[in-house]
Amino acid sequence: MLEGLDDINWSLLRHAYGPAIDVPDLLRKRASADPEIASGAEFELFGNILHQGTVYPATSHAVPFIVELLESQTISKRSGLIVLLACIAKGTGYYQVHGSLPLSQKAIGAEKIAYEITEENIFVSRAHTSVEAHLKTFIRLLDDTDKEVRYQIPCLLSVLPCAQDWIRQEALKRACGEQDSIVATNLILALANAVMGPDRMVTTCSKFQTR
Repeated sequence: MLEGLDDINWSLLRHAYGPAIDVPDLLRKRASADPEIASGAEFELFGNILHQGTVYPATSHAVPFIVELLESQTISKRSGLIVLLACIAKGTGYYQVHGSLPLSQKAIGAEKIAYEITEENIFVSRAHTSVEAHLKTFIRLLDDTDKEVRYQIPCLLSVLPCAQDWIRQEALKRACGEQDSIVATNLILALANAVMGPDRMVTTCSKFQTR
């Protein structure tokens, strides 16, 4: 598991607190059989590759390994990984959020902020794309044996632009054949979001469990 993790030069990638040299260790700890170690590692990932809704150059590189952990039946409490992926899929850049604040304008100036936002757009797009690349895996996980995973997957699908056609075509059919009422409800909510569009979503990432 997690083969190829050390093939990435994490020291050249940045997260919220600087060089992302701690990310490989955190991903391995998230695979730990010790629930406290795994939970602590997940908490740290929520704070560095994703920080208060913002993503970084290291984020897209971590996503395939997060998905690999999600797919493994040996990983505990995998639903938290789904929340992490959903938040990454909706993540923004730091200056996209804070660049308009007077303090930021005064500290580095409008021209520098505009440059930073242009740079951010690149790795924010990569972060979103890295999650969307695993759409088929997420759809397959609707049949997972872990009900917590099955509860959260429709919520993840609802925030992925690439999943909207599938949701409109398949979600109602899946909901009608679903034995678990919570999974069925979340599929219907995902369908409502797909029909109404992103500006009128009835459920968002705020619906996900919080840490």
